[in-house]
Amino acid sequence: MSDRLVRALKCQGVKHEQYNFTMLPNGAGAVTQGEGDTAASFVTITRTGVGTGQIVTAKGFQALVTIVAQVMLAAPVAASIVFGTPVQATNGVLTIPFSYFVGVAGAEFPAAAASNRFMFSMTLRNSTVKP
Repeated sequence: MSDRLVRALKCQGVKHEQYNFTMLPNGAGAVTQGEGDTAASFVTITRTGVGTGQIVTAKGFQALVTIVAQVMLAAPVAASIVFGTPVQATNGVLTIPFSYFVGVAGAEFPAAAASNRFMFSMTLRNSTVKP
């Protein structure tokens, strides 16, 4: 069993699932999945280029409702994560691209350090019922 945190939310017959997880950046190297989904059982996070990555869901969903991210660094700077438009495969699997910025410039992911992490929280709709 994974250590994942999954919350099933229902509102007016709409089924939402919420996922909270962290990514441990590793500079130009491969990223490591951290707390929330260390086994990559519901999302896979990969580095796709200089300061860019993507989140891919393990199963299909009807839609991405919300996604937010926070950056926690050993040496705090004005950093942010910006998401691209999700791409949905025919089986419903979502690919969500993102970029890392320091100030207004794109930047490489921070070096591997115990206190450097990107924290994500996303809510997905898992039903065809719409509010």
